[in-house]
Amino acid sequence: MKSRGFILVATLWILAGITIAATYFAQRIAASIELAKQYDAHIQTQIACSDSKAEIAYLLATQGFSMYGLGDPATHIKLNNQPYRMEGDCIARFQDTRGLYAINGASRDTLGVLLNRKGVPEAEHDRLFDTLMDYMDPTPNMHRLNGVQKEDYKTHGLPAPTGQLLVTPDQLRQVYGWKEQDSLWSGSEPITDWVTTARVIAVNPNTAIPAVLMTLPGITAEAVPRILQYRDIEPILNEGQLANLLGIDVQQLYFKVIAFPADTIRVSLGADSQQTSIRYNVALTPIAPEAPWRIDYYYRIPQRIIQKNNDAIPSIPFDLTATPASAATAPFILQGASQ
Repeated sequence: MKSRGFILVATLWILAGITIAATYFAQRIAASIELAKQYDAHIQTQIACSDSKAEIAYLLATQGFSMYGLGDPATHIKLNNQPYRMEGDCIARFQDTRGLYAINGASRDTLGVLLNRKGVPEAEHDRLFDTLMDYMDPTPNMHRLNGVQKEDYKTHGLPAPTGQLLVTPDQLRQVYGWKEQDSLWSGSEPITDWVTTARVIAVNPNTAIPAVLMTLPGITAEAVPRILQYRDIEPILNEGQLANLLGIDVQQLYFKVIAFPADTIRVSLGADSQQTSIRYNVALTPIAPEAPWRIDYYYRIPQRIIQKNNDAIPSIPFDLTATPASAATAPFILQGASQ
């Protein structure tokens, strides 16, 4: 009887062990299946975003610009960083670079406006401007009053100044004294969201972000919402119309405003299921022998998509399956408006 009791207890322990092992392996298999599903979804999202990138290149090469944005007034993409749904759950934002701050052509006064809005103390403005100018200055032995020497870069573990214009906005982190200004990089919009390294002139009031609108003469913080509200209804046509809207002398805006997109567009592309988005700058080069566009830079940024991929975000207003217009009828960028 004792041996039978021992065998029964041992059998129960074995069965319990088998049950525990089976449960463990079932959980591992379920977890593996879930990871496989997540990985598959991640791959599908990457494929969709890759397809979206190709579609964006096609749109930029085949659709003309207008004061409304990319395309004609009836069907157009706004170039003010508004989100649009693409393939799968990918979301794209298009930003006219004339609506951003041209950091390579910075002036002391206008850069000060941006630094103020980012909460940088005014006592730091001259130093940041001078170190930026020194960084881009091709003359190695010339230093401004608040600039620094190459040895200072080496001491602080920074790459030596290039003596050339910035290539990407994120290169500002390599300029002496800029990275230490935490307010420039904090919040939902770091300074790199506000600036462009594209070679553009003037400001497009139809696509400019609020911080860039503030750099225009005669514009106050109270006037910015009026401009945003007006251009949401219809585009601003020229500096005269903008001056009338603001109640200022039009001469203040001469050579500072061009109410038409530049030939460079910043694209931000990502999905709410990803931790990062890609950002790249597309320069249109229709007469180049290689391609009708050029990618000036390409890097990843933290994912900042707030809305989910639902009806709150509009889809691209173009039929990508339609036959493109012929060369004789395709829309063109206006001459003289591409710089």
